[in-house]
Amino acid sequence: YLVATLSTIADPEKDRRTSNYALNWSPFRDGTLQLSFAYNESQASDNNAMTKTISPALRWNVSRTSYLAASYQVTKSEADAGNSDSKSFNTNLVAFF
Repeated sequence: YLVATLSTIADPEKDRRTSNYALNWSPFRDGTLQLSFAYNESQASDNNAMTKTISPALRWNVSRTSYLAASYQVTKSEADAGNSDSKSFNTNLVAFF
């Protein structure tokens, strides 16, 4: 499925805008493999800030009682005060007994 949201908050002192997009796909009927992708963006006029985040992820249901998940996230922030970039990779192996 595909999801998209857009919101704008305006007041006399500052404007804020956020955009969120997400895509989830399971290529097999039983949902054994799940792929997802998300993109988030926010802007604030009070400090000229812009933040963008990209997050792809994967989940493989190995059995009824265990799964393996992996995700990657890239965030880039720019503002009058400075810029920052971050990247993270996460994996989980979960087993229920």
